[in-house]
Amino acid sequence: MALLFFILSAFDWFFSLLAFEVGVREGNPFLAWCQQNSLFTPAKWALTIVATCLILSLYRYRSGRIVAYCGVLLMALMTGYHIVGLQAYLY
Repeated sequence: MALLFFILSAFDWFFSLLAFEVGVREGNPFLAWCQQNSLFTPAKWALTIVATCLILSLYRYRSGRIVAYCGVLLMALMTGYHIVGLQAYLY
């Protein structure tokens, strides 16, 4: 589950960078501030690593699994959102 979250987060980072290239702004206020200050990539990876470590350490608990499933679902939806949104900009 942690690996899937990490991979989906990597896709989110990659598609975010592509979206920035075509003029899309970051929706998360914290990451938008990081983007404006050239800190987007380090901040995104730091958050990804922390979340992945939390999933690894808390997955054995039922509530940890529920949070992990929600995190993976959220990242999957975000990846799909990026793909659909970028297609609208590029085509």
